[in-house]
Amino acid sequence: MICFSFPDGVSLYSDLHRKVFTNGTLLIMNVVKDLAEGVYQCTAKNRQGFQSSDSTKLKVIGKHEKLFCLFSE
Repeated sequence: MICFSFPDGVSLYSDLHRKVFTNGTLLIMNVVKDLAEGVYQCTAKNRQGFQSSDSTKLKVIGKHEKLFCLFSE
């Protein structure tokens, strides 16, 4: 299972502006700079209970309709 959250622990779910995919991709649609920018955390958990997390800072430069955030090793 892969989930996204903000550093304060608030989980991100798919909604009108975000789509969370099970492969570790976060799609941000109808990008609003002030709402999209910030630190995002991705956490992966397997069935045995092992967990790994990483975070990244997203900065929006220019105008975008969609942004893809990919977390990989």
